[in-house]
Amino acid sequence: MKKQSILIIILFFTFSAIMMSCGNGGQNTKTNSQSNEVEEKTNSQFNEVGKKTTEQPTVEISGTYSGTDNVGMESTIILRSGGSMVVQSSIGDGTPSVGRWSGDAENLSLYIESERPYYDNYGNLRMGGSQLLGRARITQEGLQIIGGNFYSRQ
Repeated sequence: MKKQSILIIILFFTFSAIMMSCGNGGQNTKTNSQSNEVEEKTNSQFNEVGKKTTEQPTVEISGTYSGTDNVGMESTIILRSGGSMVVQSSIGDGTPSVGRWSGDAENLSLYIESERPYYDNYGNLRMGGSQLLGRARITQEGLQIIGGNFYSRQ
């Protein structure tokens, strides 16, 4: 009788432990799924907020930019929406240089049309055509020639 009582008590505690484990497992699953839902909502809100805060404002490339060039002379660079460009310098005969631009606001290439011979970046003699003036980036405040000066938006 004593052995049976001990066996029943052991079975009861084992059964109780199993039931409690199963019961908590169900609650844990429910808690985990609720926790996952909250986490997903938080992540989606974070992504929405992150997108709003990390989006760059649209920068208009075309415009008139004034500043001083690398030799300290006043000049104006006019970028037109069609990709054409005019550079008006305060020195020389007053004739503006024409050219073109390509790229986007973060990586802009500026080219001047030249009739005079010049050497390209590879040391080859060129007889006129497009000569790279420089690379630039556009911000709301103006045009930054990479490795050069800043031109304010007018």
